[in-house]
Amino acid sequence: MSVEVRRVPLDFDAPLGQVWQGYVAPAELRMPLCPACRYGHTAAREWLETFTHLLLMLADETTAAVRRKRARGQATTMHPYFQHLLDQPPTRPGDDIEELTVGLAGRPPRDGMHDGLDRWNATKAIITAAGLDPQTWGVCARCSGEGRIEACPGQAAQLAAWQPVPPPEGPGWQLWSTSGDPTPTTPVFATADGLVDHLVREQGYREAAARQVIADGGSIGSLWLVGGQPYHAARDADQTAVMRKE
Repeated sequence: MSVEVRRVPLDFDAPLGQVWQGYVAPAELRMPLCPACRYGHTAAREWLETFTHLLLMLADETTAAVRRKRARGQATTMHPYFQHLLDQPPTRPGDDIEELTVGLAGRPPRDGMHDGLDRWNATKAIITAAGLDPQTWGVCARCSGEGRIEACPGQAAQLAAWQPVPPPEGPGWQLWSTSGDPTPTTPVFATADGLVDHLVREQGYREAAARQVIADGGSIGSLWLVGGQPYHAARDADQTAVMRKE
């Protein structure tokens, strides 16, 4: 979860854990879900994305991946998705499968794993290889791939023109979650030290990590994976700061 330190008025009392009202579009601008699809794609494209995901997962099932997992003390059995395939090959995929997944995704997997962006790019690559246009094939005709439709004419244009309103600025110190719509997660404190103390006592931070988050103005992402060891982007911010310099 990405976090951000914000300076707000000392009497700022927006509900904690709830999206700040200024970031929420008015109800009359909220477009209903498209009844013809789930995410703006046809069922055919959703099936393709599912099988593309499975294909990219093979990069973490190679003999090299087994060695890597064994060295970390992790389970080396194949993912259940593959264990239950009918007429599966008798051996694991060779390391050359990664040549294929990299070619489709456009970049190597991180620690053996391809992410959602890789899946998106690989799906487009397969559609293109079939001689089709990924901008149009498998896109819902009802909503043009948006996943939502207008409840009344002009609603989409009004929503596009709407601008969020950030919270007011002030001398107070507060931590916000910025994974998705920004949300306040701590009370407002008069000093940075007050926020540090709260993060240590109430949210499990080490003092050095809390001070690093404040010095950086926040942290990006949820986890770092270094040498197989996970680090929390915020609660281990002091350690990841050192790694960034190395």
